[in-house]
Amino acid sequence: LTIPNDVEKINAYAFYNCDGLTSVIIPNSVTVIGECTFYNCSNLQSVQLSNSMEEISWETFYNCTSLTSVTIGSSVQLIRLRAFANCSMLENVILSNSVKTLDGEVFKGCSQLKNIVIPNSIENLSADDFSGCDNLEFNVYDKAKYLGNESNPYLILVGVTANTYSSYEIHSETKIILDESFKNCERLASIVIPDSVTTIGESAFYYCTSLTSVNIGNSVKNISRSMFAWCNRLESITIPDCVEFIGAGAFAYCNSLQDVVIGGAVERIEHGAFEQCYNLQTVSFTDVSTWHIEDESRPNYTEWIEIDVTDIGQNAGFLVSTYCNCSWWKW
Repeated sequence: LTIPNDVEKINAYAFYNCDGLTSVIIPNSVTVIGECTFYNCSNLQSVQLSNSMEEISWETFYNCTSLTSVTIGSSVQLIRLRAFANCSMLENVILSNSVKTLDGEVFKGCSQLKNIVIPNSIENLSADDFSGCDNLEFNVYDKAKYLGNESNPYLILVGVTANTYSSYEIHSETKIILDESFKNCERLASIVIPDSVTTIGESAFYYCTSLTSVNIGNSVKNISRSMFAWCNRLESITIPDCVEFIGAGAFAYCNSLQDVVIGGAVERIEHGAFEQCYNLQTVSFTDVSTWHIEDESRPNYTEWIEIDVTDIGQNAGFLVSTYCNCSWWKW
């Protein structure tokens, strides 16, 4: 099938369940393809995508079980939820240098996927984008697995080769550490996150029960949900000025944690960030601007409580106990 050159949009579900379709060429005149356009086209083997599209909609090629390779158009920035999920014969994918975001479960269930080229432009993706991709080939550096491209094969840290080591060196050109990458590395004692890293996924260091030293680089934007939860030998942490957000349960159950420094760029702390950290003694805010706590304890009513954060001992009590289950906002 060749789409005519005067077509600008292909509507959602346009070729849904067309099991007689074996190939499609989408011209550069097309700027939009709706969701589920080629859903369950089980005999579709080859696709040439338009270079004028900025996104690939959700489940566009879901369950195209004969599709073997895909090259993403040169203008695509966003690939939405499950766009290529369950393409069980898909072996090779090249993401163009424009791609910034994989929106979740993009390649889930692509059980034959071996090679994927991820460009330096990538900003957001998660481990579930590759869930069930059991044949995916990784680049290995110091006992950790990476995805990337020819110029930077260590762009994305995906996980470790084994969780039995006491140390891992993160590559100096790594940009993103995916969710749960070091989860259950119970012998890991220290970690240095280089300045190249901008994004760390949820639960990245969850249950690293021997972790005592963490050095967070100067480019990390967020401390994600449950990122250091159950690191129960960690005694102190300094959150650098680059960090803007601390997620729910980020340090929950770190029951040896005593001293925390929160950098001046942090604008929000989600509920339970320091839950069960009963040995926490001091929390120092680099920026002592007024904070507000979102109290939702009463049904259908939100009350804002203004907090003075100059008292480092009081801050610890508030975050662990009094206002543990509230979100904190700086404004």
